[in-house]
Amino acid sequence: MLFLSEKLNDPRIPGKILFNEDENAHLPPHWHSNVEICFFLQGGFCARIDGQCYTVQNQDLILVNSGQLHHVGENSVGERRGISLVADMDFWHDFCPELDSLEFSLSICPERVPELKQLMTALYDASCTYYCVKESHRDSGAASRELLQIHGLICMVYYTLTKYFSRPQKTASHRLAVQKSSLQDVIQYINTHYTEPLMLKDIADQYNFSCEHLSRLFRKKLGLTFKEYLYSIRLTHACRLLTHTEKSILDISLEAGFPDMRAFSQQFNRVYHTTPKEYRRRFRHT
Repeated sequence: MLFLSEKLNDPRIPGKILFNEDENAHLPPHWHSNVEICFFLQGGFCARIDGQCYTVQNQDLILVNSGQLHHVGENSVGERRGISLVADMDFWHDFCPELDSLEFSLSICPERVPELKQLMTALYDASCTYYCVKESHRDSGAASRELLQIHGLICMVYYTLTKYFSRPQKTASHRLAVQKSSLQDVIQYINTHYTEPLMLKDIADQYNFSCEHLSRLFRKKLGLTFKEYLYSIRLTHACRLLTHTEKSILDISLEAGFPDMRAFSQQFNRVYHTTPKEYRRRFRHT
């Protein structure tokens, strides 16, 4: 997911919706088996998908295929506002049995991109309306009707992607496929063990890489060094603790895997350009 933000994850709709109005919210590089489509209504930043960097501006769409490594860069410009739809692949597959053999690209049918943008704009508006109705505690039937509209819009997104923006998957070479799978294993290991004192050499040895080769893979595929990626994972978890718990900043720094509060504060300021204390004050979850 390109967004770390509020979620609409109701079992009655065939997908997970995330929308974001926080210029500081971000996720470190990651991947998942779902297709994801993102529409940005405001803000500018860099996104990286499978090692390729994209400059994202107002009214841009990004399409992420299953298994692609992706993340939003740290150099956001101004307030960020947009919506991300993470597809329910089982639901989609019921209507498109060949889904697992397809890949998606906006370049296949550029003349249909405005139609897709209209659908994503409508999905954003309907999702915002749903939250307003739900939080106002008005007639529960009104919220259900908004979900019905959201359900229909998601189906239209799947239909449009399948009809106009799909093609048979390209087969990667065996060497590249193994390399990508191994890097995903490394990332999964770091995501699970980020609180431990991880060293590049130890991980390289564990996954049969040389330190130099693993460093190049991180640079090429993620645009980050090994340490930068590790810090991004730790900071993401620290942000959740800052905004959703009452734990002390010292406890959070240690729980997130930093050796001490000084190291935590240095890395936090480098990425978010503020202190952990100020970040908590601005974005505390209520």
